[in-house]
Amino acid sequence: MGLRRRWRRFKTDLGHGLRARGIRVPDALLMKDEPFVRKVAGTLSSDDVVIDLGAHLGVASIEFAHEAAKVYAFEPHPEIFQRLQRAVAKYPKIEPVNAAVSDENGTAQLFFERPESGKIFDGSTLQTGKSNVSYENAFDVKTVRLADFVEGLGREVRLIKMDIEGAEYRVLADLIESPAIHKIGTVYVEDHCDRIPGLAEERAKVEARIAELGLQNRFDFTWP
Repeated sequence: MGLRRRWRRFKTDLGHGLRARGIRVPDALLMKDEPFVRKVAGTLSSDDVVIDLGAHLGVASIEFAHEAAKVYAFEPHPEIFQRLQRAVAKYPKIEPVNAAVSDENGTAQLFFERPESGKIFDGSTLQTGKSNVSYENAFDVKTVRLADFVEGLGREVRLIKMDIEGAEYRVLADLIESPAIHKIGTVYVEDHCDRIPGLAEERAKVEARIAELGLQNRFDFTWP
C-alpha cells in the first residue's frame, strides 16, 4: 500500500473513530465529499429538523446533528442499519429508522451486492436495472411513504438529503403532488441516471412538474 493510500486510510479510520466517540471531526480530516456535507450542515439552525434518506453509516446524519435539533436517519439495509445504530449511539438527536422511503407504505425487495472481504455494503437499491447490481441478493424491507412521514411529524422539515439509489424520482413525483411538500425547506438529491436506464426520462418529467408547480427553489440536484 502506497504512502498516499495509507494516509487516506488513516484519515478515514480516525474520522470514523472520532465520530463514534461523539467528537466533531476537524476540517483537515474530512474526506472526499465530506466538506460539501459540512457546508450544507452549516446552513442549519438549532431548531431545524432534517431527514437523511440513505443514511448508510451516518456521516451526513452526524454532521447535521451538530447543527440541527433532530435528524431522522433512514437506512433500509438491515446489516448496514446495525452499523448505523452503533455509529450514531453518541448522538441523541439522531433517530435511526430501519426502512426505505417510497411512494407507498408496505414492503419491497432491496437488492444488493455482497462486499469484498473487509469492505462494507454499498449501493443497495429498490430499483431494477441498476448497472452495478447483479440482483442475486435481496432483503424484504419496510417501505415508508415519504409524504406521509413528513405530514406525521407535525412540524416543518428544514432539509431532506436523498440518496436512495435510483428510487428518487418515483418518491419525488409523489411528494410534489402532496401537501407535505409545503412543509419542506430544501431537498438535496443525489442523481443516479448514469446507472439506471430510463431514469433520465423520469428525472426530466419530475423537473418539468417541479417547474410547473413553481417549486424550483426547494430542490437541489447537486448532492455528490
